[in-house]
Amino acid sequence: MNHYEEKQQARKERYEELAEKNTEKATSSFNNASNMIQCLWGGQPILVGHHSEKGHRALLARSDNAMRRGVELDKKADYYAKKAESVGTGGISGDDPDAVKKLREKLEGLETSQAMMKASNLVIRKYKKDGQEAQIKALMAVSDKITEGVAKELLKGDFCGRIGFASFMLTNNNANIKTVKQRIEKLERESKRAEEGNKEYEIAGVRVLVNHEEKRLQLFFNGKPSEGARSKLKSNGYRWARYSGCWQAYINNRSLHNVRDLLNNLED
Repeated sequence: MNHYEEKQQARKERYEELAEKNTEKATSSFNNASNMIQCLWGGQPILVGHHSEKGHRALLARSDNAMRRGVELDKKADYYAKKAESVGTGGISGDDPDAVKKLREKLEGLETSQAMMKASNLVIRKYKKDGQEAQIKALMAVSDKITEGVAKELLKGDFCGRIGFASFMLTNNNANIKTVKQRIEKLERESKRAEEGNKEYEIAGVRVLVNHEEKRLQLFFNGKPSEGARSKLKSNGYRWARYSGCWQAYINNRSLHNVRDLLNNLED
């Protein structure tokens, strides 16, 4: 397991822990709400004007509040459970050390699909005069992904009577190819910079680490920054990284250019 995968696993476990804790708190709150009104057997109504009225109403209010807390805690538990399930399902992250390899594999698939769609449309036009049977046979010869059923669907046409792969499919796929190529080029440039090594220096008593491996500009404070300083950090794109024990932002021209001014004026 590489460093990125370890971080992903730590995130997943953290979310699962939060989900479990909130589920336990929700269950406790629901039980408290139920136990509070057990003494009201048979749905005892409020006796208006009786000496028990005030206590009865207060008891119902506390039970209702406990039930509401349980509902909110249950929602939080569900939120964190879904967050845990979603870890690692958001596509190819630039933080993944195998990102370039995975993107190249994705690019190969997209280019293969593009070539297949173009070739399919070509044979559909080429064998149009020979009839549908000849077109189906030619389509199946283009790719093993085109079965007889797929070929018939392609020849059936859309609501406008257009057959084959629609032009928008080719356009969208081509746009995806361009995007993946750009991501590969960007990651390769970043990788080249990372080979030059991380840079570390100090500004206003804060250790600054240009961490190319993590693709983060990391700030290590001696203690917890003040509330005002934390607000400034957040407004400048920094987030507390529990795993690394620092405040960090993505490495880009803006963060690198502004970090000195930010730290020198953090407590103003």
